[in-house]
Amino acid sequence: MMADSNFQLLQSPHVDKEKVVEDVVKRIIPFMSEDKLTSPEILPMLGVLESILRNVSLNDAVAWKVCEDVSGKICVPLLQKLHPSHNSQSQNLVLVSRVGSVQSLCAQKGSTGLYISLLRLYSSSLKDHILDRTTKTNRKSESQADYIDIICALEVIKNLMRFCNDKDFQQRFFDHVSNTYTVLEEQLEEAFQHLLDILKLFDKRTILHTTSQCLLLLLKLDHQSRRLASCWSTILSIWHEDNLSFKPSMLICSLANFFLPAEGNCSVGDVDIRTFESYWSVVQNGLSSEDTLVRKQCIYLLKRTIDLCQQGQVDVRLQDSREHTPKFCWSHQTSSSKLWESSKLWEDVILLVETLEEKQVHVISPLLPKMQNLIRSSSLDQEIPLHTSWITAIIRRALKHESVTIMRWATETVLFLDLELCPLLHQGEEKYISMEFLLTIQDSKNFSKPQNAPQGTASNAGCGLSDFFGNCWRALKTTEKRVSFFRDVMHTMSTNSWGPVPYLFLCKGLSRVPASPLMDKEIIFNLRKSMSATISSINSYIRGAVQCYFTEALVNLVDIDRVLPRELASVLAVFSITESLQRGTFLWEKVVTRLERFCDGNSENWTHPDIQNVLHNQAAAFVQVSEGSKFAWSEMEAVQITRFAFLAVDAKVLPLVTDANKPQPSLSGILGNMTQIIDSVNSHPYMSAHKAERAVELLLSFISEVGQLTECTDELFVIVHKALTSCQSELLRFIQQRMLGGWRDVKDLASIQLCERAISVVIERYRDNTWVDCLHQLVKSCIQTMIEASAQSKVTLETQTQLVGAGAILGAVASFYAVPCWGLTQQEQALIEDIVQYTQTVAVTVSLLRPSTVESREEWGRFSSLFLSFQWRLQLLNLTLGRPLHYPAIGLLDLCLECLSLTKANTIHVVLQCVKLLLPRVTDEGAVDKVIETLELTFSITQENMRGTGYLTTMSYFVAMAFQPALLSLPADSPIIHKLAQYGDLLLELGEGKNGLFYLLASHLCGLWRDENLLPHMSKFYSIMVSCCLYGNIHKRQDRQTLELNAYIQDLGSACSVNQVTKRLKLVVLLGGQSESPIPNGVGLFQVFEYYCALALNQTLSVIVSKSGVRARTIFHTLPRLACIMDDEWIVPKTFVEDMTLRNQTAPWIPVLNASDHLASSEAGTWRIADSNAASGDKEEEEEGKDFQKKIMPWKMMTPDDDAQEELDFCKKQHQAGGLILVTSLIEKLPNLGGLCRTSEIFGVSEFVIGKMKYLEDKLFQTLSVTAQKWLPISEVYKTKLEAFLREKKMEGYTLLGVEQTANSVSLTDFQFPHKSLLLLGNEREGIPVELINLLDVCVEIPQQGVIRSLNVHVSGALLVWEYRRQQLVRPTD
Repeated sequence: MMADSNFQLLQSPHVDKEKVVEDVVKRIIPFMSEDKLTSPEILPMLGVLESILRNVSLNDAVAWKVCEDVSGKICVPLLQKLHPSHNSQSQNLVLVSRVGSVQSLCAQKGSTGLYISLLRLYSSSLKDHILDRTTKTNRKSESQADYIDIICALEVIKNLMRFCNDKDFQQRFFDHVSNTYTVLEEQLEEAFQHLLDILKLFDKRTILHTTSQCLLLLLKLDHQSRRLASCWSTILSIWHEDNLSFKPSMLICSLANFFLPAEGNCSVGDVDIRTFESYWSVVQNGLSSEDTLVRKQCIYLLKRTIDLCQQGQVDVRLQDSREHTPKFCWSHQTSSSKLWESSKLWEDVILLVETLEEKQVHVISPLLPKMQNLIRSSSLDQEIPLHTSWITAIIRRALKHESVTIMRWATETVLFLDLELCPLLHQGEEKYISMEFLLTIQDSKNFSKPQNAPQGTASNAGCGLSDFFGNCWRALKTTEKRVSFFRDVMHTMSTNSWGPVPYLFLCKGLSRVPASPLMDKEIIFNLRKSMSATISSINSYIRGAVQCYFTEALVNLVDIDRVLPRELASVLAVFSITESLQRGTFLWEKVVTRLERFCDGNSENWTHPDIQNVLHNQAAAFVQVSEGSKFAWSEMEAVQITRFAFLAVDAKVLPLVTDANKPQPSLSGILGNMTQIIDSVNSHPYMSAHKAERAVELLLSFISEVGQLTECTDELFVIVHKALTSCQSELLRFIQQRMLGGWRDVKDLASIQLCERAISVVIERYRDNTWVDCLHQLVKSCIQTMIEASAQSKVTLETQTQLVGAGAILGAVASFYAVPCWGLTQQEQALIEDIVQYTQTVAVTVSLLRPSTVESREEWGRFSSLFLSFQWRLQLLNLTLGRPLHYPAIGLLDLCLECLSLTKANTIHVVLQCVKLLLPRVTDEGAVDKVIETLELTFSITQENMRGTGYLTTMSYFVAMAFQPALLSLPADSPIIHKLAQYGDLLLELGEGKNGLFYLLASHLCGLWRDENLLPHMSKFYSIMVSCCLYGNIHKRQDRQTLELNAYIQDLGSACSVNQVTKRLKLVVLLGGQSESPIPNGVGLFQVFEYYCALALNQTLSVIVSKSGVRARTIFHTLPRLACIMDDEWIVPKTFVEDMTLRNQTAPWIPVLNASDHLASSEAGTWRIADSNAASGDKEEEEEGKDFQKKIMPWKMMTPDDDAQEELDFCKKQHQAGGLILVTSLIEKLPNLGGLCRTSEIFGVSEFVIGKMKYLEDKLFQTLSVTAQKWLPISEVYKTKLEAFLREKKMEGYTLLGVEQTANSVSLTDFQFPHKSLLLLGNEREGIPVELINLLDVCVEIPQQGVIRSLNVHVSGALLVWEYRRQQLVRPTD
């Protein structure tokens, strides 16, 4: 109202405008001085000033004075106090906009001098901000008074630029002195340069948008396109500095009217950005950007550019392309058919990139086959091939899609790409493949097994990756390119973390690359480190498979000119002998073959003498020790020597024995040096015991590396056996000497453990009478030492160390004989008897007293744990032999339980074994409560480390202890049986979250119930057996993939050496037993199957199968598949055949295959009852052609930059004025308003009238409108002002329509809409008020057929809006 009254006041010639302005200025100044800029009174007063300035006359001295006052006293001071770049609240931005508008009016209506001074002022402010960024100064702190925020300065400059394009305004400068226009040009040029600098230095979108709007206005004054060229140079510099920046695409879109004019020549001022490769790189990078707005901008640019190429008659060829195939090329010189093919090709590109913006897979999937067209078009055989960078741009985008299905499609597209047809690796995309693409497949989601594929089937991505690197190697024709590409691949592998599934297939893929020198020292060490970190936390089976493929890749791709033998040996040493690289496996043979080739060539450092000398020198260096040093484990170094020695022997590089005629290092010579040290240490008092211990460690490593697959008759085995046999007596004497006087403190723990291991290895492998006599003497010495140490009244570190050392040796001997063995000699029986007699007299303790001289609790804890472990091993031997106990059974059991609560995991296992043997004795004594207490306590202790790596091993000891035959045979009403049943159910529950836990129980029970004497007791645990049959939780994706990967590795058989060294228990092996127990009467087929699964009654099931004609394939594979049971529950027929091989049988133990494949060939799906009336030959005909959803928008209808749309008039949606006006002021519910807004935008309503503009900001409204409010002309009319609004529109020639049922309403089917129509919608409950109905020209009603007499207002409005648009399309003019 203030603006209107002032406007009327200004019409009077008697008003002193200068006085009015002065009065308003006085009112505003206090608000500024008190920093009350958010006061609601400021904006109305600024509105008064704006109204006055709009109505002042030009070339009026008073007006000039008013403009100078307003500018100097209000606008500039206000803008100096506003800082929207730091405080972007809406009220701040509104105030900036209003002040900027007033300031621009002052410049427009004031003198030319004022305009230039203001332009200079705000341009200088831009310069200050640029200096702040470039010189690291702070202009704001140095000159707070005249500091103007960059957004304020840009807002004013933008408004000042608008007037420069007005011819009348320009004429004012020409009318003054001659140099005024020149000064203006200089100031504009200075501002232009500052704007370009801002583009480079600032990243805030608000600043950049306003800057680009200023540039748009300046470019309209650029008749020679000099500034346009500068803009392009700036964009290029931004792009080259950071090719991931959002700025290049945003700026090109903002200036697209000049760079890519819709009409006319694109080569404006020699700037045709279509001919720059950098432009196409900006577009391609933007298409795969994570920023939705950048992607939208680049799609817009691509569509606009292709459209201009199609419309123009100019060839487009890149001027800066360095490749034979340019990223873009367009030629009108070709035939019309070729031109059509080119247009169709780019339409496919656009269709794919735009459709990938959709989220629904069903919308995207039908278009994905178009990628094959693009791949074929990239072939160099084409006249104008498509550059492969477009293919990778689409792949990049797809790999960032929200849908896993689309990501998986993109991964498989690359992995199965025909690299001979598609020259991806020859057009600059090899870096993408070897780095970014590999990182995108880190996600294990890409490696899911195909749906309904049997267990053991690899994922599509896994199959593709297995062969991908080999295909890359063949596509790269030169050694230089291969080395560069694969070193990038290996760098990516070694510098990133990987899951087990992708890493396995990466290693498998590398293992299939033909032998080439690709790995240098740095690469193999980095890969070793990466692999060790990757496989440390995965299960041993998958870990072994990874090691197998990694080893193959290593020996195939190592560059022996850059890698020394000892360096390769150090990497080979990290692979576990029990999981992968073991002598006798196929993997071992492959490594041996490669080593033969290495040494048969002329490579320096790899000749036979070189390898022999390396091994000899390493072995000699291994036993070199410094004076006074103590033994510490060097297992990796020992394995490195022994493994490489065995490989060299098998490769015929290192002789087994020394040739007398040709002195040279040999295996027997290396072993002889070790045995010589051991033989000499006892007779040479000055020889270091540490040196002998190192020799023992290396000798034990040789024995361990022989492995389990080496035959006893093998020459290498014989030589190693002889080496140990030759020194075994001296070895025992050396151990005895160390025990009697060599071990004195906790630092000798490693030496004690070494001797313990030596005893275990020797006693297990070599047991002749001479050796047993020596061992017996050692045992007696240990017993005597322990008796004497225990008798000491004072606890000293030396006596405690001797006690632990002697006990460790005695425990190693007891552990071996605690396992039942046959054929014991008299000497061995005497040895055992001495141990048992000592055990029956010694007291059991639960801790080892710590001497006062030992400060470290951690070190003493390890010492004490070893002591407790050996004493329980002695008790275990005594219990196993069934000898009398030193304590009552219950007393010893109490000691076991006390020890369990205090000790560590390695001791828990042996204590649980003792508890297992004690429970039957306690049960026989009738102590049922004690047994139950023991079960509860032991279970509680085993659950304490549920997340630890040894949890399942500990639980296996608990299961064997609790579910032992002696307890399972108790009466059914025994409380112990009830307790065991509870634990069975509890293990089932815990197994839902811990893989393998319930399997421990199921496999253990199935093993027990193969015993016919235990079978009758099965009925007590029938519920557990049913659970065994039906158990199978829904695994998490990661766990499920692990199971699938296990099955895949297992199906590889001997092709993956982990299957040779790791024994996998197959399901059929578990099910197939030898029992012939009868099936109880009245048990149905399903119960028979449950009985079979639980008890492994294979003979009975085979009889049933043979009588019924049903085969194993039907039961275990076909019916589960047809019933849509998850595929991990199926058992493929070949499993039964493999089981036959394991059993050494000539035929499977159960009929496997049916005579007919009719049932097996049926398709899985929902089961239905067949319609007997249906014709047998009728089939549903498939559609000849398929259509797809296409939500594509022409580029002229797109808005690439939402925030800059005001300046992008070429891309604004055109809503023609004078069409349909939809009035919704009576509607109250926001969902209805939001839906109507969206409908109005889609059908091109000229104006959308709403009751309150604040509705547009409501989330509920925006949910339904889906940003339609941004593209639709919207005005606000309050409900109270609606009558006046309708009268006004009627005066303008609009026909007023209402959607209402009245006495005179017209049916929608009979009504013809005038072109200028206003449609009023009623309130949801009350409809249109009577007073408004009387103003309407006609009411339209929608014909209805149902009982309900009203429609939702959104639906009603949508029907009428569509009918209006339909009629206008049919009849464009009224």
